[in-house]
Amino acid sequence: MFGPDEIYFSRHDGATFIQFLQLYSGPVATAGGILLYIAQAVSDGTEKEYQDEVEECLATAINIQDKDIPEGFALSMEPCEGEDNIMMVKLVEKTDENTEANDV
Repeated sequence: MFGPDEIYFSRHDGATFIQFLQLYSGPVATAGGILLYIAQAVSDGTEKEYQDEVEECLATAINIQDKDIPEGFALSMEPCEGEDNIMMVKLVEKTDENTEANDV
């Protein structure tokens, strides 16, 4: 692929790491691509599982039925300031913007 046409190394000492990469650049790049694909697939699956667990936890911890929400109000869930993993659930007055956001 890339690199010099000829590589010189000692038969006694063998090739250095860089020379090894130059000698077998194709297989090394292929193995790297496969590892990247596997890592991405595992990451996506783990993230989906985490999101499902969070959603299930929220559903059991915050069991608010539609009938429990006063007329003219809606639930809002926003991250707390300075805290990425903590969400604040509160009642807000229903507006056209809230209705459109919930319809999406």
